[in-house]
Amino acid sequence: MQPYTLLFLIAIALLASATFCHSKNTTTITLNTRAFVKKECDGTKTYICDSCTSRRPCFGAEEIPMTFTCGTGLFCIEGTASDRCGPTPSEACVQSTESTSFTCSAEGVFPDPNNCQNYHVCLATSESSTVYTCPPGYVFNIVTSSCIRQVSAANCVTVSCPVGIPSYVLYGTSRVYYVVCDGVNIPTQVLRCPNGAVFTFFSSSTRFGECVYTCSGQGNYPNSNNPSSYYQCYISNGRLVYNELDCPTGTVYNQTLRYCTRQ
Repeated sequence: MQPYTLLFLIAIALLASATFCHSKNTTTITLNTRAFVKKECDGTKTYICDSCTSRRPCFGAEEIPMTFTCGTGLFCIEGTASDRCGPTPSEACVQSTESTSFTCSAEGVFPDPNNCQNYHVCLATSESSTVYTCPPGYVFNIVTSSCIRQVSAANCVTVSCPVGIPSYVLYGTSRVYYVVCDGVNIPTQVLRCPNGAVFTFFSSSTRFGECVYTCSGQGNYPNSNNPSSYYQCYISNGRLVYNELDCPTGTVYNQTLRYCTRQ
C-alpha cells in the first residue's frame, strides 16, 4: 500500500470517529432496507453510502475495503461531494406505513401486515380490498375482527419478512393467518386458512408449509375461502383424511345439499 493511501485511510478513520462521537440523536425510524441500492465509487465522492445506516470511503474511483456505521439515530444521506451521516434518512430507506389494496384471496376482514392500525375488507374473491383505519389509540385484532384499544405494545402485530430468504411467516402467534415472503419485497397481504384448517410447516422445513384441514367427520365440507371448492373427507387406512376438490365451471358448493349446484 502506498504511503499516501495509508495516510488517507488514517485521516478517514479519524474523521469518521469524530463524526460519530458527537451523535446524540436517538430517533427511532423503521427502515426499508430492501429499497436501498448500493452505490459505487464514481471518482468524485470521498464517501459512498454502503447501506441506510453506514458508508464506505472512496479513493477516487477505487473502493476502500472499510465500512463505517453511522452513530445511533443517524442515517447515510447522499451528497454531491460526499455522502454523509445525518438525522434524516433518505426517502428510499423509510418504510412506509401506508397500506395499499390487494387482490382478495377470500371474503372477510384481514389485518394489514405492516400497519396494525389498518385492516382490509374483502367483499369478494379476486376483487380489490378496501383499506380502513382504526381510531387513534386503537389497533386491529384478528380475534374480534375489529379495532380494540391498544393497552400494550404486544397488541400491535406486524410481520417482518427475512431479507433474501423466501419463506412463509405466521401473523403474530396465529396459526390461521400468515404471509408469503419472497425475500425481496415488503409483504402487502395477509392470507387466511379456511375454516377448520391451520397453517402447518412441513416436517422437513421451517420456512414452508400449507393450510391443513381437519375433518370433523366423513362427507363433504365447504371451503370457506373458495365457494367453488370443497373438502371430501373419508377414512383411509383407519384414519380420517381429505381431498380438496373443485366444483365444475359455473357451479358452487351447496352446504345444504352437500354437492355443487349452479350459481
